[in-house]
Amino acid sequence: MTKKESTLTKLGLNTPADFALYLPIRYEDETSLKTIEQAIQDVGQETIQTQGKVIHSEVKFRPKRQLVVLIADNTGELTLRFLNFYPSQQKQMSLGSFLRVRGDITNHTGGRPGQSVGSQRQAAHTKAETQRMHI
Repeated sequence: MTKKESTLTKLGLNTPADFALYLPIRYEDETSLKTIEQAIQDVGQETIQTQGKVIHSEVKFRPKRQLVVLIADNTGELTLRFLNFYPSQQKQMSLGSFLRVRGDITNHTGGRPGQSVGSQRQAAHTKAETQRMHI
C-alpha cells in the first residue's frame, strides 16, 4: 500500500461513493443565499451570503484609508468596509455593480446592524473570490 493509499484509507475513503460524499473539515456551504433583511435578522448566528447592487462607494480616511461600499436589494441595505484594497477592486465595486458577499455581520455602527465583517466578496458576474474584509 502506497503512502497516498494509506492516507485515503485513514480518511475512510475506500469506494467511489466515499469520495463523492466526502466533505473537508473546513467545508463551508455557499449554496444558501439570503436577502439583506434576513441576513441582518440573523446577526451573530451564522456566516451568511447575500447579494445586492452597489448604491454608494467611497474611500474614507478615518483614521486609516478604507473603502466603504453600500449595497442594497429590495429588502434592505448593507455596509461593507475594506481596510486593504487595490484600485482594481475599487473599480469592481463602483456604483451600479452587482456584488455577492459572504461573511459575518456585526453591529459596529453604534446601534444600526448591517455592517459586514470577516467576509469574502464576489462580483456576481465573475464569481471571483477575493480578499477578506474587516471593520
